[in-house]
Amino acid sequence: MKKKHFIFIIGILVVVMALLIVLVIVKNNNNQEDNISDELKAAKEVFDIELSSDKTEYIIYGLKKSANSDGNSIIVPDSIDNIPVTKLVDKSLKNFSSYNNISSIKLGKNISYIGTTVANTNTELLYGENIFSGARKLVSIQVSEENLVFSSENGVLYNKDKTVLIKYPAGKVSLSSAANHTFTIPDSVEQIYQKAFYQNLTIETVYFGTNVKLVSKEAFVGCSSLTLVKFNANLEVIASKVFENCTMLDGVELPLGLTSIGYHVFYNCSNLSTIYIPSSVLTLEASIFIGCDDLYKVYTSSDNVENLKTLLINSNQSEIAEKVTAR
Repeated sequence: MKKKHFIFIIGILVVVMALLIVLVIVKNNNNQEDNISDELKAAKEVFDIELSSDKTEYIIYGLKKSANSDGNSIIVPDSIDNIPVTKLVDKSLKNFSSYNNISSIKLGKNISYIGTTVANTNTELLYGENIFSGARKLVSIQVSEENLVFSSENGVLYNKDKTVLIKYPAGKVSLSSAANHTFTIPDSVEQIYQKAFYQNLTIETVYFGTNVKLVSKEAFVGCSSLTLVKFNANLEVIASKVFENCTMLDGVELPLGLTSIGYHVFYNCSNLSTIYIPSSVLTLEASIFIGCDDLYKVYTSSDNVENLKTLLINSNQSEIAEKVTAR
């Protein structure tokens, strides 16, 4: 009996000690919560935000559901408790869908990267990737004037010196409801960034500024109202899938000086009827006209007909080669 009694007492003591340990942990957690600054508390109400392992920067991994409300405007702070907020990273890998209901966002002065991984190793995507591509209602992106990497003008995101057009928000519409939704790319711009106009459903006409040399891949994917693109004379490269699913795009006249057209550039441009390809084009990648069911003429210069036919055949477009004619 004494042995059983002793074991019973030991059991009670073990339970009591476990309860005391739990109470201490809860108390410590509450104390830690109480010690969080007002700045950090405010940020945690809006963002999924974490301090880096070396405690030198804050990284935002997404918006809280309560902040991603219809028409909401978001301000990314410069810093929290004097620690800079440096990156917007889509931890969910869902193309920034946690921002899909907001109408505007302002980036703080220390934001230097917007992408899907914390460490960016892709030199072609210096500023990030899939930038706000899932933010379908985003109308305006603003940037602190003190930011050294990004800038903005009329709600459009650029790099600091405006040589790269990074993001034209998907929800941006014409300033006049009665007007054709037209956008003229500034003359300072040399590159249109990957997915820059991705799935803007209202833009109809785009005029290239005089200095655009490169249109990066998927730049205009899903711009289903886009009917006209006026290219500039200095354009050199149109990368892959640039106009994929631009189902209203009609006649296209590519400029003399263009040298390379990437694969699937006009994939599923079902309304495309004619296109002019200049003799300066030396590279046609594979299957650029798949799904262009209405395409009936491919024009080129009289001395380039056979060369263009050869390029099309080599790029797996034999049926299109038969439609080449001189203009």
